[in-house]
Amino acid sequence: MGISLLFGVVFGVVITSARPAPLLLLGAGYGVVLWVVGALLIMPAMLGMPVFMINAMTLQSLVGHLVFGLVAAAAAWLLRRHSGSLDLGDMRAQHA
Repeated sequence: MGISLLFGVVFGVVITSARPAPLLLLGAGYGVVLWVVGALLIMPAMLGMPVFMINAMTLQSLVGHLVFGLVAAAAAWLLRRHSGSLDLGDMRAQHA
């Protein structure tokens, strides 16, 4: 759970778009990247298994990572919508 929290926070910090549709696409892409790096590369390598092996278990893992990315994107959008934009460009425009 701690790793998921960390990756969710990283997504929220890195993403600057406040529109829901592009944010959901970026979230899904983020989930796929985490899946490739974590489930297909790092975890199998650490366990001495072949890397980049796609089977039923890794495809189920892909679905989980996609859901994680979509939920992280939705949470980021809702938090930004509720708290206002955190983009420095918007803050400068408001004070000019």
